[in-house]
Amino acid sequence: MSDPAIEVNNLTKKFGSFTTVDQISFSVKSGEIFGFLGANGAGKSTTIRMLCGLLEPTDGAAKVGGYDVRTQSNLVTEEQLSKGILLPDMKDIRFVSRQVAKAVAIETRESGLGRLLNDDELERIIKIAQWEPHYYSFRPGKGNLD
Repeated sequence: MSDPAIEVNNLTKKFGSFTTVDQISFSVKSGEIFGFLGANGAGKSTTIRMLCGLLEPTDGAAKVGGYDVRTQSNLVTEEQLSKGILLPDMKDIRFVSRQVAKAVAIETRESGLGRLLNDDELERIIKIAQWEPHYYSFRPGKGNLD
């Protein structure tokens, strides 16, 4: 079995007496999709900044691609991060929209419709929910893909 792509053990970040990230531990396999969910101020971006080597953890350990975030800092530049190259802008909900649309399609099948929604039906729901244009950017031949 290969080493995890990301490995975090008891990672903590404090700003003065305020603890932003409190002893989190997790590992992510190569190719696995992993995300953070939490309220504003819960420490999601702070965790990413520590994993990128932009913030020094107060305690704990983390490795990204085998690199120790404490001793091999500046894996990512602040400029890359601010441009959304590695950390999407918080207003960029395309991934979330895609997952919600997929969940809607799966739920309709499992709740009695007996089939997935066709493209036209799914597009109608997307428009009603005002998820455009985010959803389209992930559909081949639909909308504009960066």
